[in-house]
Amino acid sequence: MNIEAELIRKISKRISALYEDKAAIISAELNGKKMISENVVNVLKNGKLFNKKNTYLTKGQIERLENIFEIPRRKLLFGNDGEIKELVEELYYKVAYNFNIEKRNVWNRHIFFEEKIVDISREYHELTFFSARLAFLWSLTEMEESKKKAYSPQFDFDESHRQQYDMIVNFIWSNNNKTFIDSFREEIVYQDDITFKDLEALIIYWLRKSFIRIIRQLKESCFMSDIIFNIGYQVREILCIAKNEVSQKIKEIEKKKEIPEGLYEDLYNKWYPIKPETTQSYILMHEPDVDTPVIISNDEELENFEVLLNIEKVYIDHAINLMRVQDALIDLKGNNQIDFLVIPRVIRGK
Repeated sequence: MNIEAELIRKISKRISALYEDKAAIISAELNGKKMISENVVNVLKNGKLFNKKNTYLTKGQIERLENIFEIPRRKLLFGNDGEIKELVEELYYKVAYNFNIEKRNVWNRHIFFEEKIVDISREYHELTFFSARLAFLWSLTEMEESKKKAYSPQFDFDESHRQQYDMIVNFIWSNNNKTFIDSFREEIVYQDDITFKDLEALIIYWLRKSFIRIIRQLKESCFMSDIIFNIGYQVREILCIAKNEVSQKIKEIEKKKEIPEGLYEDLYNKWYPIKPETTQSYILMHEPDVDTPVIISNDEELENFEVLLNIEKVYIDHAINLMRVQDALIDLKGNNQIDFLVIPRVIRGK
């Protein structure tokens, strides 16, 4: 979903519907109201820019449409209550499914990557980690990936995790949509003198400010306070600590060896421990399926790599135990609302 393009699509449909009311047009003409030329109207109906202007709908055109059809500006830009709900729902799902993944891995129609709302999506994704298994999968993927300069979610969920993520997203919306809609209506829809040119920026500002505030309130008041849901956040925290400790240890090694920052972490992230029976050498691969792996036999490097691996293992074992606790509590409670947190137990062979 491109926010501006979606707004244009919706508004152009409303303008087309307004111009179907011939009686209103005749009445406006008879009353000497300032009309919009037919050429411009046709462009607006088709959702195009007139004469390469930098905005789809100018302030003057909005004012004329308000006057001609005696329609409130908010109804022209946002429609009725049902259309407002539809827009907010689309924004919600856009944030939830803002994934930077290859087309062949797209499993949900809402998936569409937009860089400008990545920070908002990050906050939302953290909310979903009340599922211990989703928190584990996500955090482990972050730990296994090469160092990134920026947050860019592109995790390839398997079918079971995709299904669980979909259910979590739907669960949050179905239980909290009124909160999101009321906030949007109050802070955007009823804003005076709103123009189309500023509309996308206002919506993104609302997402960044009010949407995130709602997300954080839900996390703190609803999920973190629940004994079962809070376990997922503990798993997330444990694996974030593991990642930070490994990164800190790597920095110490880099400083000691006087090598460029990030180089050793890149090597570690690409390293796969394989101990053939005939040798103690480890194999450094640039990709899991590389044809010509590099053999690492330096004892000091092996020791460093094993220290880092053991740090990860300690925290991963704790996280797995917590996942099992959440599974057991869900089974014990037997609450249908949270049964979707239980998915096939296929995590590193556990």
